[in-house]
Amino acid sequence: MSSNISRADLNSRLKDLEKQLSNEKLLVADPDAVLQKAEELYSMSGSHETFKNWRQIAAYRLGHILFRESDLGSEALERIADPFQEAIGDARDPTGATGFMPILYKIAANFRLSCLDDERSSEFQGQNRQLFEQAINRWTHWKQKTPHGEPVLQSNGFNCLEIIAYFTSQDYSRLSGREATSSRGESWCLLSNRGHGEAVLLSKTFAHAELETNLRLTKSAFGLRQVDRQGNWQWRFGDEDWQTWEAAERANILALGLSNPETSNPEIARVIGNTTEAAKQAKSRLVKQLKKLLSKAGSQSMEFRNLCEQDAEIPVFLAIEARLLKASR
Repeated sequence: MSSNISRADLNSRLKDLEKQLSNEKLLVADPDAVLQKAEELYSMSGSHETFKNWRQIAAYRLGHILFRESDLGSEALERIADPFQEAIGDARDPTGATGFMPILYKIAANFRLSCLDDERSSEFQGQNRQLFEQAINRWTHWKQKTPHGEPVLQSNGFNCLEIIAYFTSQDYSRLSGREATSSRGESWCLLSNRGHGEAVLLSKTFAHAELETNLRLTKSAFGLRQVDRQGNWQWRFGDEDWQTWEAAERANILALGLSNPETSNPEIARVIGNTTEAAKQAKSRLVKQLKKLLSKAGSQSMEFRNLCEQDAEIPVFLAIEARLLKASR
């Protein structure tokens, strides 16, 4: 980056990039793009000597993204510990730009390193004792001296789950997406026949963002999304534009099939609030509608269950309000 860029322009660009990263790091898909943004933010934050706070925040974000990888060895953990140390800043600072959370993550990295390197185990344990005291002091200061009680980087509950995952080498993908739930209590989910497992509850914004990302990364995929609570839906295939989907009930049936390919007609009837025979006919019309829309895909098995089963011939991603997956009566 040019050294001639003004402080105001750099500050604006850092804010935009950090906002993008804060959103995208919560998504399940495309972790490589998230890491690239984290590294870009970190690099950009070091381009102006007066941006100490930005550098600490960028280091904190980068450390998080790096920690999510599986099977981390000593070298990788050392690389992770460094940005968290940078995020901590001056040990004499009672607050720090990022508060006490980076200290806990640094402790997690040290603990993992101590388990892998017997010769340096006592060294890491000694560091952690000092770091723990520093974390307590900073937490106490934030609780007593700041207007909001503590720095808000993420909710404390979610942070604790992350720390446990980092300490004990758990699969981070089990947490992916779970911090994206709306504070307003709305619950949406992304369903798919591509190995997503259980439906993770998200905000509408993040459910749609996950959908877009998966469609972009998956060749010749079919996407269906609920637009609003009035029953409006849109569909798209591959790189085409979004188009209006006319039958909300059929979209709901497809969602039920993706959530469980074994869903029976009576179960579908209970959720959509209709008779079993009506549910059976609606499912048949859904298959015909999909067969017409996806004729260009050349699918050989356009049966309802075939379409909903994991690793089906045509990838399907669907964003829907969670309430529509539950019985209406």
